[in-house]
Amino acid sequence: MTSKRRVVHLVSHLDHGGLERIVYELAIRTDPASYEVSVVCLSELGLLASHLERSRPVGLFPPQGHLSLLWPRQLATYLERHQADIVHCHSGVWLKSARAAEVAGINVIYTEHGRVYPEPTLATLLDRYAARLTHTTVAVSPSVQVDLTSRIVPPDIPVHLVPNGVSPGSRPTATRKAAVRAELGCPEDAILVGSFGRLEPVKGYSDLIRAIAVIRDTDTEDGSIRLVIGGEGSQRDSLEALTRELQVRDRVSFLGWREDARELMSALDVFALSSYSEGTSVSLLEAMEAGVCPVVTDVGGNAAVLGDRLCGALVPPASPKLLAQRLSHFARNNDDRAEAGRAASERVRSRFGLDRMVSHYEQLYASIIADSH
Repeated sequence: MTSKRRVVHLVSHLDHGGLERIVYELAIRTDPASYEVSVVCLSELGLLASHLERSRPVGLFPPQGHLSLLWPRQLATYLERHQADIVHCHSGVWLKSARAAEVAGINVIYTEHGRVYPEPTLATLLDRYAARLTHTTVAVSPSVQVDLTSRIVPPDIPVHLVPNGVSPGSRPTATRKAAVRAELGCPEDAILVGSFGRLEPVKGYSDLIRAIAVIRDTDTEDGSIRLVIGGEGSQRDSLEALTRELQVRDRVSFLGWREDARELMSALDVFALSSYSEGTSVSLLEAMEAGVCPVVTDVGGNAAVLGDRLCGALVPPASPKLLAQRLSHFARNNDDRAEAGRAASERVRSRFGLDRMVSHYEQLYASIIADSH
């Protein structure tokens, strides 16, 4: 390429979440010698926008009427005016983005970060239409790839697999780790379990809280387990009410959104994920990279992230008792917990690096540009 190409990411918002953090990292890390990258939010800016706009252009496109889903002329004009070479859209804005790119005559790449089940029939039909307008489709996990190829994307169109990635994090000193645990209100001899994400129904946090109640009632050896939940969302009030109802308020703390979430994760003994659906969880990757023992539901891309060595850390979704059993096992067995943490770190560092992810997307960009000539 003799000149920089313009890539415009289209996303619903840049609030805290795995999808949004991947967009942020792509915008920051895509080779600046070859690409000019900007991000446009189609609903609201979100908390990450203020960080990103320090180094990359970030815009908020004015909300449009319902008809803009099928005839997004104004968005197409915006893309034309900014001379975009590639539109990279993400979950939640697929059809509008693909239609705008089609009207503007720009090739579009779409990344599916995860699907929620059961899915309304209309949503499936609209995504099938969007898939036919899309030059390149990407799935972030093998399970998402299978779902797209079997139900959404036409059989003659390939779906590329590009798992999410994370960069290496810093390891806190023993003194700093102890200070973090003290800040979180965790007794020195307690087992600290944590989970970070959006407080929404799909994340299954009520099951995780119920698991803590099961441990309290059935396993006296694990009375020192404490749970911290980081994040915000529509379910926070109901989840806090559940801790009071189950009388585990003294064992569960809600942290809200934390800018230092990754540092907090590195102080955990166990990272728990109780989701009903996942693509490739960024929080899970970050916790594993930090050497934290995972206990996660066997949904979406979680099994692919853990691999064979850690398959014993998987539990069925919507099973608080089984989740409690796994948490109790790792709480009681220090050696097993430490070995799981080592295996987790090795796996993420060898297979889920952020540089590898960005490089793969750059290859797809180059292929799209080559095909357009």
